[in-house]
Formats: sequence, C-alpha cells, structure tokens
Amino acid sequence: AVVSTQSTGEQAKKAQNDIKTMIERVMTAIKAREQHLLNTVEQMKAASVSQLEAKREELTVAMQSTQSGCDFVSNLLTDGSDVDILTMESQIYERMEELKNVDLDIGVKRKNIEFQKVNETIITTFIDGLGKFVVETYNAQPIKEMRDGERESIWRLE
Repeated sequence: AVVSTQSTGEQAKKAQNDIKTMIERVMTAIKAREQHLLNTVEQMKAASVSQLEAKREELTVAMQSTQSGCDFVSNLLTDGSDVDILTMESQIYERMEELKNVDLDIGVKRKNIEFQKVNETIITTFIDGLGKFVVETYNAQPIKEMRDGERESIWRLE
C-alpha cells in the first residue's frame, strides 16, 4: 500500500471539499433539469391555450355568420313581399349551402400535460452512486529511535 504524506486532517478536508464540489455540480444539473421541465410545461400550456383561443375565434366567426344568415331570412320572411322572397330565393339557397358547409367541429386536438415521475429506486441508485470512499489500510513504520525516557513511560502504561 502507498503511504500518503498528507495528514489525516488534510485528507478529510480534501474529501469534504470533493464531496461539496460534486454535490454542487449535481444540484446545478438538477436545477437546470427542473427549469427545463418547468419551461416545457409552460410551453405546452401556452400552445394548448393558443389553440383553444384560435378555435374559439373560429367558432365565434361561424356563429356570427350563421346568426347573420338567420337574421336575413327572418327579416325577409317578416318584412318582405312574396316578390322579394321569390327574387331572393336563389341567394337564400346559396346562403343556406354556405351555412351548411361551415365547419363547426369544436374538437381540439391537444396534448395532455402529464409528468411521468421516475421510479424511486432510480433516484436512490443515483444518489448512492454519487460517490464512495476508498479506504486504504496500511501499517505505520515502527519508530526505530526512541529516546530512553519515552520508552520508560510507554512501559509504565502497560
């Protein structure tokens, strides 16, 4: 085994700094992913709302056109003479054909906005895989030159 010249305190400090740096990088990546997902939801919502608003405008125009045609025929029948009605007959049929062909499909194709969460096991595995400790055990070199006084104090402790 390789004996490190770093003290235990220095090694611990380096390990702590390495852990903090790695976690900061992971947190930055997670925050970026969060922002991406939130932006995607907003874009999907905006697209869906925009599509609904466009369809509402289209249906409003169709309703106004239909109402206008109904009002015209109603006024003609109420206020017009038989000659007016016969004169307008072809225009009334044309108008009825136009109204019949108005697309009143209110169906809007939209996407459901649903988020599929990852399995909890994936998160746990990811977190557990963020790092591990490598512990090297080695024998310290015996002290060859011990002063006499130190030897005596060690023997007394025994």
